Amino acid sequence: MKAPFFPLLIILLISMIGIFIGCDYSRGSIEGLITDESGQPVSGAWVFAPSGVSPCVIISTDEDGYYILENIPTGKWEIELYDEYGWGVGLESVTVRSGETTRLDFTIGAKPPPDPPRIIIPPY
Repeated sequence: MKAPFFPLLIILLISMIGIFIGCDYSRGSIEGLITDESGQPVSGAWVFAPSGVSPCVIISTDEDGYYILENIPTGKWEIELYDEYGWGVGLESVTVRSGETTRLDFTIGAKPPPDPPRIIIPPY
């Protein structure tokens, strides 16, 4: 009776080993400080890391203007920055490397905000 289950157990174990060997666990972090033009930290600003492959990541800065995005898949990311009122204030490209923390500080008002997305309404 136990003999038919043994081959299934072997197949299951081989499959699990293949999954673990084949998976890419390359992750890193992005951290930084968001300040205003006078150098004061901005509390409640939003840092948004959208991704078409994995779930997006969004976090708010703490009372000292600090944030950290942890466990981010490696690769190039377009980081969107929003002030505490939800207005888009920045768009920055960063590259996340495995096991490393990428530093991305931002000063609100230091450069013009990104263009808003274009919405095209088709004619009727």
